Amino acid sequence: MKIDKMYKKAVINEIKYVQKKMKDSSSIEKKLFYFSAIPAEFQRVLNLEYDDDILYLHNIINQTYLAFQQRIAAIKAGDLNISIEENQIEKLESLLSDVVGVLEQKKQIDDVLKDFILLTYSTTGNGYYLMEKGLLKI
Repeated sequence: MKIDKMYKKAVINEIKYVQKKMKDSSSIEKKLFYFSAIPAEFQRVLNLEYDDDILYLHNIINQTYLAFQQRIAAIKAGDLNISIEENQIEKLESLLSDVVGVLEQKKQIDDVLKDFILLTYSTTGNGYYLMEKGLLKI
């Protein structure tokens, strides 16, 4: 990842703030509200200093956010067959530490992106079913 240290530091600081706010929040909606700041922060960096890895992180993290929002909307509309489990929210929170690891070049981006994709898929009907069967591990 070839972006200025200043931008990396800004993203890391934003992630740490979001992690604290998510930890302090009790509702899933509030946690996702704070989580939504992460793709927005990556978008800002993209506009200042483009990097493919930042684009990958932005896109995958944004898709994860949208998948959780879609699941919440479905639940509120009465679809109670597929819920959001505590381990999914815990994984969402812990993946932010992995993103920091990518930015600090301590973790491989591909592994972190794959984990986000697995988590995103777990919010779908088939993904939830496979998670219940123990085949999809997040």
